[in-house]
Amino acid sequence: MNLLPTPTSTDAQDQQPRVAVLPIGCFEQHSHHLPLITHTAIACIFGPEIADTYLVHLLPPITMS
Repeated sequence: MNLLPTPTSTDAQDQQPRVAVLPIGCFEQHSHHLPLITHTAIACIFGPEIADTYLVHLLPPITMS
């Protein structure tokens, strides 16, 4: 599992990113078989991929309703 870097972790300090990625998803029903945080889960998949590819800092996700 990929852990999010914190501001005090050495890998984030070494990168010194100038841009941050903030994964945002909505909290809504998409039928009976999907979780309420479907959009947030998708944002949490793309966030680390973007942070691994580009020189950015990954922030914790936010779920909006």
